[in-house]
Amino acid sequence: MAVKWDDARRGLPVTFIYSEARLGGLSDRQLYQLRDDDVIEVIDRGLFAVPMWMLLPMSIV
Repeated sequence: MAVKWDDARRGLPVTFIYSEARLGGLSDRQLYQLRDDDVIEVIDRGLFAVPMWMLLPMSIV
């Protein structure tokens, strides 16, 4: 099942760790689906970030 980014992003900072994502309600499967869909980037083991282009208003992109 596809993960809706707006739902997943709620409450997460731009850079976050695995446990923050889990506490925010993301399952392992959802977290790795976001990674595979290039919605989040892996910075290091257990450390994730939202790509900067995802933070820009759509009128700029």
